[in-house]
Amino acid sequence: MRETSPVVYVVDDDDSMRESVASLIRSADVAVDTFESPNELLGRCRTQLPSCMVLDVRLPGLSGLDVQRELLRMNVQVPIVFLTAHADIPTSVRAMKSGALEFLTKPFDGEALLTAVQEGIARRHQAVIRARAVREAYQLVGRSPRFEAVLRRTHAVAPTDATILITGETGTGKELIARSIHARSLRSAQAFVALNCGAIQPELMASELFGHERGAFTGAVQQRSGRFELADGGTLFLDEVGEISAEAQVALLRVLQEREFERVGGSKTIHVDVRVIAATNRDLAAAVAAGTFRSDLFYRLNVFPVHLPPLRERVEDIPLLVEHFLGQRARVTGAPPRTPDKRSMAMLERHSWPGNIRELQSVLERWAILGGAEVPPDDSGTLFELLIDDPVMASEPPVRYRDYREAQDRILIERTLESVDGNHSEAARRLGMSRGALLGRLRKYRSRADGTSASGG
Repeated sequence: MRETSPVVYVVDDDDSMRESVASLIRSADVAVDTFESPNELLGRCRTQLPSCMVLDVRLPGLSGLDVQRELLRMNVQVPIVFLTAHADIPTSVRAMKSGALEFLTKPFDGEALLTAVQEGIARRHQAVIRARAVREAYQLVGRSPRFEAVLRRTHAVAPTDATILITGETGTGKELIARSIHARSLRSAQAFVALNCGAIQPELMASELFGHERGAFTGAVQQRSGRFELADGGTLFLDEVGEISAEAQVALLRVLQEREFERVGGSKTIHVDVRVIAATNRDLAAAVAAGTFRSDLFYRLNVFPVHLPPLRERVEDIPLLVEHFLGQRARVTGAPPRTPDKRSMAMLERHSWPGNIRELQSVLERWAILGGAEVPPDDSGTLFELLIDDPVMASEPPVRYRDYREAQDRILIERTLESVDGNHSEAARRLGMSRGALLGRLRKYRSRADGTSASGG
């Protein structure tokens, strides 16, 4: 679908009303296209979008609300001004909840209609700007059939308020998908609040979700808003939702059902309007069967499931991801972008990628820092060593992915320091971090190494 200069679509089966509305809008020096039937309008929207739409509620075949729903299904988000000869409050409420800009009763006030249309044009312009920024900030890279199917699902659900459960292995990009859904939603101008449930101690989860009053528990020296309150009007992303305790599951279920809660230690009920997107790398259906995750909460979260395939199942996307990550790094560092040769790319495509996209990004970062060495004919070069001869992945028993990432970070820093003869400033520049941040990490890793040695002795 493409968008040209601002134009308003007017849809009404009454010829005189249609032309009257069109003439009024044209008097404000705004281009107008008119349509007699809903099907004619929908056909045009598949190839060209308006900046705003003036739509009669009662149309032959499909009602105005039916057209609104069909446009949402097509992932078309255009401000709509509804016109009706019958002041029907329930209908107007349904239209406004689905994203209508205005609901005017015939005979309408011409100034009110023009004001609504001009606001719609301005909103559409801002939405286009935001969408462009989103594509640049949260670029979703991939053309494989499996990834394209994911994008179709996310584009379809984004304009709705449906609760979404994103599943997939660690490193497949679940938060990036959640942010892109929020950015395409009607809530995009409001907050996106993220919470890693797996990183919160069970006894603090209620406070993180719902906030607390001063004195609610030891250390609660002042009132604090929780994530639901902070996300009011926007989107709350609950990552690693499968890790929350049984007690927190009950509390989360209630707020999903009632859209209300009390802060810890408080009695005032707080009402919120929040869209929830949850994510997990666990099989929640199996957890339900095992009795470790509530079935009613699972069904509340799993209204619209989105599953992200692992990288090994979308191998054809690896060259695109390589180009994206290396280009991104080049823009940050100012260095010319490097491109692996065919042998290196073939090796990347053969690798199983247990850490998925996050692991690929780390490997490319190390490869670029170490000079972008190509794989020599005997397949024993730098890239092969980074992928296959990984000392952390070779350890027994297998480490947690978080520990693997930290160990790889330490190895990368050590190798970079070796390549610049221990020059901290130059190493920091090559790693894309401040000298202070580099020294902080070195102190952390050395203190942990000293602790391990002491405990081992």
